[in-house]
Order: sequence, then structure tokens, then C-alpha cells
Amino acid sequence: MGNAAHGRIMAGQGASDAGSRRQRRDPGTGLLDLQGLTARLRAMTGDGREDAQRTPFGVVLLNVESVLEIARNLGRDLYEQVISTAASILRDAFEPDSVARLTGEGFVIVCPGLDEAGWPDAAQRIVGLLAGPVEVSGIPFDLNPVAGVALFPEHGGDFGTLVAKAELAMIEARRLGEPARLYRRQNLAVQQRRRDLLTDVYEMLRDPRRDSEISVAYQPQVELHSGRFVGVEALLRWTHPDWGAINTQELVEAIEQSEVMHLLTARVIATVTSQLGVWKRQGRLTRASVNVSVNDIHRENFINDIDSGLRKNDLAPAQLTVEITEGMLISDPGRLRRAAERIRALGVGLSLDDFGTGYASLQQFRQLPLTEVKIDHSYVSEMLTDPTQRAIIAAIHELGRLLQLDVVAEGVEDAEMAAALEELPHVIGQGWHIGKPMAPDALARWWQAQNIDGA
Repeated sequence: MGNAAHGRIMAGQGASDAGSRRQRRDPGTGLLDLQGLTARLRAMTGDGREDAQRTPFGVVLLNVESVLEIARNLGRDLYEQVISTAASILRDAFEPDSVARLTGEGFVIVCPGLDEAGWPDAAQRIVGLLAGPVEVSGIPFDLNPVAGVALFPEHGGDFGTLVAKAELAMIEARRLGEPARLYRRQNLAVQQRRRDLLTDVYEMLRDPRRDSEISVAYQPQVELHSGRFVGVEALLRWTHPDWGAINTQELVEAIEQSEVMHLLTARVIATVTSQLGVWKRQGRLTRASVNVSVNDIHRENFINDIDSGLRKNDLAPAQLTVEITEGMLISDPGRLRRAAERIRALGVGLSLDDFGTGYASLQQFRQLPLTEVKIDHSYVSEMLTDPTQRAIIAAIHELGRLLQLDVVAEGVEDAEMAAALEELPHVIGQGWHIGKPMAPDALARWWQAQNIDGA
């Protein structure tokens, strides 16, 4: 294959059905639409006929998801202009019946003769067509293209299967930060695993007989220079009767875009506030931090869930802290700020987790009504060997103190790390050196061993 500068990227087709497909085009771009692409692939796969003469080919799904930000920030008209310009680049590089607009931000390129040996070069050239800035009305835009590739007949014998597997490969490429990926069977296994998790956790949340599967572990937080106990972070645990312990990050990735995420978060909030109530009645006043997703805090009932949990268990609002991640600041900072203000209006704390790992600006950081910032463990783990990391920690600590925020260092795994962090006044430590995540009974024993009455 070659790029547009070296001539059109050729793709063979029979003349007999060209006229019928000519009408099946996306009106905005002139590319094949879904019907046109379906007809094209059916012709190439022999439409399932056993006697058909079928030759290998590849399906490349090219996604330019970043144009969604153009629509959101600059308007739909400019979005359509950028899409149209990208489509023109692809249309000029390929034969007319080889490129389709599958979705708003997705293009499909059909590549006859493509095989496993040739896919890396082909995908690289296709991504390269849109990798540079695309100019619209004299203004350059970065589209951040990424591609997934599926091959016929290795990965499927019909249109739906091939495009679905190319999409799985594209999603994996974006997750890994690579320009393109070829479909592998494990991509489908991961997707099926996520569907299984989504289905089963939903069933579990609706079945009172399975309540014991969900639990919360509590990891202590201590002010390092004084040894003062500050609170705990509540960490979700799901132990499936057949699958065993489920990785929490894997679970969240499977359910985050569904209503199941809200149901699970509501369960965690109820569990944590109930436990805080138990500790309060035992004379142990402390606070707990709860991680939530960006979709959780935008939900209308989220604040009601928190308020109900506090009232039911006679808790002070300051006994609960909601943790959000820095990555949430990027997606919709204005909406996030409004949600954060509702949280703080209750008197509940607001913590920014994983600070330093995202791309949030200090302006976005400053606009949030935070009470706490958490230094990501990636900085803490390297602070003893990398002076730069140590300087970053000191800078974050100083920023937090100037803004009157609590500063928590995550991942304190040994005494040497703890000693280095103790040099920063009032820094709070969290990690296995201080205490591992524990069930409530185990935490009570830890409290007793540390001679702690409450926070």
C-alpha cells in the first residue's frame, strides 16, 4: 500500500455491482454507508456460498474520537466540516468502494489481499493519512486517529463479525496508546469477560441471598510525623462464589458505563456509612473516603444516597470524603465543578485522587472545592531513588498546604519511605507499611494494637 502522496491506494472490485452500490453512500462525506459497506463485504466473502471464489482481505476500522471534543466545544457545524475533510483525505487515497463511514467518528477501509504479514505497514499508512493536523478553514486540528484490523477469513466470514473484531482491536490500541492493533482472540475473551461481570454483578445486587459477596476493606491513614490516626479509605471487594476474588479495576471497567455502577456505588455508600455508625457507637469516631466514578457524581440520586447514609447513622458530614480522580477534570470540568459544589454543600469532604498522573491544569484544580489531595503512589515509590520525583512530591505538598488541603501520600510501603515523607509537615501516609486494607474486625484489632481511640 502507499499513501495519497504516492497515488491512490488501490482496492479491486467488480464492475457489475458498482452501479448498485453507488447509491449507498453517506450524504455528508460521499463514502459508502452501512448498506454499501455490507454489500461490498458480502461480495468479497462470497455471501456465504461454499462455491464462491474468495480471496483474503483486511478490514481496518479507523477511529478519530477526538473530533467529539470539537463538537462539544466548537459546535456541530465545525465537527461535520472536520469529518468531511478527513473523509476527503481517505476518499482521495482509496478506490471509491473501499472506504465507508461506519459511525460518526469511525471509518472502515477494505484492503484486498491484506494478511498477517502485511497488516502493520498497511495500518501505519492508513493511520498516517490522518495523523498530521487536518486543516479546516485555515485552522489545523489533531484527530488522534487509531485503528483496529481484522482479517478475512482468519477472524470471521461475515460483515458483522469482521467489523466487530476490528473494533475490539481498535479499542485495545487506544487503551495501550498504540496507533493500531490486529485483532487477537484474547480481545474477544476480554469483552466476553466484561459482559459476564456486568450481568452477574447486576444479578448479585438484586439478590439478597448474595449480599455477603460484596464487602468493604478499610486501609488506615496516619499523619506520619505525629503518628495521629486520621481515617480510612474504603476499598470495594467482590468475592464471586465461582470465580473467586474479582479485581476491582476490572469490575469498574466492565460496569462503569451502565446503571449497575450507580447501584454498586449506592451499596458501597450504605455499607461504609453503616460501618462508621457502628464505630461511632463503639466510641471510635473516624472518617472514611469512598471512591466514585465520574458518572456517579453526576447522577441526581448520588447526593441523596450520601445524605441518607449520614442521617440514618447519625454521622457528621465531615466523617465522609468522596474521592474523585484527576482524569475526571478533563472530560467536563464545568459539570464536575457543579457536582463537587453539591458534595461540599453537604459538608462532605472532597479528595482529588491520583494527583499528578493526568493532564489537569492548575486552573481546573483551583476551581474545585477540594479538602484533600492524594499524591499518586507512582511518585512515592520512586522518591528514594529519583530526586525529581521527590521534588514533585514536595511541590504538591506545598501547593496543598497553601490551599489548606490535607495531603495524602499513597503507597508508603516501607519505613524508609515513611521517614522521607515525615520531613514534610503534616503529610498523611497510606500504604502497607502503615496498614493493609482490612475487614472491620481486623481494623479494630489494628486500632487496639496502635492504642488508637479515634480520629
